[in-house]
Amino acid sequence: RRMDERSTILAAVNGPDGPGISAGLMQGLADSGAELYDAEQLVARGRLTLNVLIGVAWERPTIGELLFSGWQRGRRSGA
Repeated sequence: RRMDERSTILAAVNGPDGPGISAGLMQGLADSGAELYDAEQLVARGRLTLNVLIGVAWERPTIGELLFSGWQRGRRSGA
């Protein structure tokens, strides 16, 4: 793969809604250098459904970082 090649990924977040979830995800994406292609968010009866289409460089562990961040958030909130 070329160093500038990107992979397109659809990240889906589902679960109880709470302050800062979407903002935290977007900050993590920005920090990782991911390109945001599209985002869709729905909150119904306190449940969040957030789909984000992103482009990430092959050499970056973006998905692993985001999964770990989500796990940490869940552990802190007791979810």
